[in-house]
Amino acid sequence: MSTHSPALSVSGNTKRGHNDFADASIRFALPKPSKGSSGSVRDARDTEAAGDGKREDAAAPAPKPGQNERRLAVSVSQSQSPIPVQAWSMRRYSPFEWVYDLLCIHKSRVFWRILPRLFFNVVWAGVCPFLPWKLIPVPLTLPLPASALIFPLSVFSATLVLLLVLRLSLALERLYEGRKLWGSLVLLCRWMAVETSLIFPLESSVAVALPCQKRVRALLSALLPVTQRHLEGSRDLEGVQGLLETDKAALRLVGNPPLYIMKSLSQALNQAEIGIETTERRKVSEPRMAALRHVLREMISAVGACERISKSPVAFSTSRNISRMLTFFFLLYPLLAFTHPSGTVFPLQLEGGLRAALPCVVGAAALSFALLAVDESAKVVEDPFDPAGGQLPMEGLCQTVREDLVDVFAPPSTKIFVDV
Repeated sequence: MSTHSPALSVSGNTKRGHNDFADASIRFALPKPSKGSSGSVRDARDTEAAGDGKREDAAAPAPKPGQNERRLAVSVSQSQSPIPVQAWSMRRYSPFEWVYDLLCIHKSRVFWRILPRLFFNVVWAGVCPFLPWKLIPVPLTLPLPASALIFPLSVFSATLVLLLVLRLSLALERLYEGRKLWGSLVLLCRWMAVETSLIFPLESSVAVALPCQKRVRALLSALLPVTQRHLEGSRDLEGVQGLLETDKAALRLVGNPPLYIMKSLSQALNQAEIGIETTERRKVSEPRMAALRHVLREMISAVGACERISKSPVAFSTSRNISRMLTFFFLLYPLLAFTHPSGTVFPLQLEGGLRAALPCVVGAAALSFALLAVDESAKVVEDPFDPAGGQLPMEGLCQTVREDLVDVFAPPSTKIFVDV
């Protein structure tokens, strides 16, 4: 075996992903194992947690006689591959971010959703002045004060902008609340795993503690993926690890799969408590059991709040009213753009021709993109758990919880002595 001490290296890799989150990793460069060792770190820990009793512990080298060396026992696991520890964080914007945003506009989901309406507004702004308005019984070319059209449309546009700002703020508030709730679920899973490993340690009664730890670990690792699929309206359990076939069959039948998992968690803890009292003739700490039950109640509340966000969108009357106001604004926009200072509407019919219509078309395109993009962005952000929107890194957090459960219930056991 190599005698090199473990070295710590930090590597960060920022990528443009679907969710615009950075992917940073901290890697431990460990010495290579001997020929007899095989398998990855996670697989070795999974084998230990499954109760196979096959642990590959490396013997610590005995110090040579006559040497007064202080050695520090560091519990780490040996592996041929480094251990990645992913940290989700907000992506740092570079000074040239705006260049990429312009070049990748064709990949924008919002752009393609507003494109038909944008095209209609531009065509209407270009064609409207050339329509045969003289055939209308009441001529639109009557001399009117310019303020008779400009002032009402200006007030209308200001009101529309305020409504769009309110609409977007409501959508962002739902996104922030969903992010907090999903983060609280992650923290509650970690807390329950740590407390379960302390209340029912393997040293107390293997016959009781080991099944409890295995059951709690499997249910906690499945809670977030099942909750994610439940919020997305899917019953697909592909990729959910650790559950028994009976659990998967029950999850496909029940109406609320996350609630079934939390009920199974409560049953597993109660059975372990009864088993400890029966085999060891001692009572489990009541404050700690009460704390675990409180965590279960908090989990149920967090899942219920996520369901409220997912199943209750912003009032349809608000979104529909804003949509109607946007339509009316762009229908009346040529009236504002082609109002002559003398008060004549559509002087384009008299002078200017196509050259005078070009600024109106460009203005309609710019205004349409700005206002419609804000409205559509609010609709996309409104549901933070929508898989198509990808607003929250739920998959990454699910993987993080699975790795944390491995660290809690199957801690590293191989000892490496480092000179200090």
